[in-house]
Amino acid sequence: GGNHLVKNIKALLWAHRFFKGKEAESWYRIGLKILNKNLDEQITKDGAHYELSPAYHAQVFADLMECYTVIDDIKTKEHLKFKLSKMAQFLADTTHPDGMVSLFNDSGLHMAYQPDELLDIYKKLFDIKIRPVDIISYEDAGYFGLRSKNNLVLFDAAELAAKYLPAHGHGDALSFEWSVFGQRVVINPGVFEYDAGKFRDLSRSTKSHNTVTLDNYDQSEFWKSFRVGKRANIINCNNIIKNDSFTVTASHNGYTRLSKNPIHSRKISMYPDKIKIEDSIEKGNGQNAVARIMLSPDISVEMNDRNCFLLGKGFKILVESDNKISLKEAWCFLDFGHRQKTAQLEIGFGKAPCKNKFSLSIL
Repeated sequence: GGNHLVKNIKALLWAHRFFKGKEAESWYRIGLKILNKNLDEQITKDGAHYELSPAYHAQVFADLMECYTVIDDIKTKEHLKFKLSKMAQFLADTTHPDGMVSLFNDSGLHMAYQPDELLDIYKKLFDIKIRPVDIISYEDAGYFGLRSKNNLVLFDAAELAAKYLPAHGHGDALSFEWSVFGQRVVINPGVFEYDAGKFRDLSRSTKSHNTVTLDNYDQSEFWKSFRVGKRANIINCNNIIKNDSFTVTASHNGYTRLSKNPIHSRKISMYPDKIKIEDSIEKGNGQNAVARIMLSPDISVEMNDRNCFLLGKGFKILVESDNKISLKEAWCFLDFGHRQKTAQLEIGFGKAPCKNKFSLSIL
């Protein structure tokens, strides 16, 4: 299913154009039937592909545009055109200022056609130029954010993936990404490989994402390359828009399988030059809570007894917390098959139930 089935639909529709006869006509009918069934099933109401990976969203967007060019059923074309318009906007809104996709779930910077190329094709097909919005709010898909000039914050309050297709999902509920002055600062790890093993497990793990672990458990039970047992679900999500900020509050129940059913809630307040985060672990039984922030390999870190600074090209960011901030070494996988060391901040904030606040401010 999923993105693979869309590839098969495209193959049937295109192959029909290269052959004559009853068999080729049957390919077209089958492809059209499956396409109509899957448009509403695979594309959320607000335009995200239901596997909730920005890279796979881009792949499916490309495939569906190619389907559009070879079908002649008017009703299907109109429905597909509507879905493509939603998908185009979602792609534009979740693309970083560097022109490449965000790295939630199984994603890599070059796993699909680049967003600008796809949106240019979309413009040629429909004579519509898609522009990213400032307040990003995809309540059905579960992605939120704030764009201000060359700064972008993206927040994941999404489900793991489609209920029956969790293969590309990660333990990234309530994680976030941040670009400043066009440069990535806070990143998700991406994905290295799909073979079972150390790096597949690491890329999916909660401790590789910008969220909270309890006793270093994953939010969902990952096993083998693509399997998931018990999984985290978003149990509430609210947002407030003000003149200078966008605040989202969400919770997930992924840790309720632990003793005394702890719940992780996060409030993220996004400003043009600042991010404020409040985490709370409700209930629980003394599990050790740690918030993590994975940094782009291009970001340097300066730490002293009182402060933590992130250094980019031409800017400095102050990281503040009432709790101790530690610097660790981590792996990231910005492109499939490539791995590199990077830095990760850790903020331990006690035993569940407990609370924590931290902020990142551009100086």
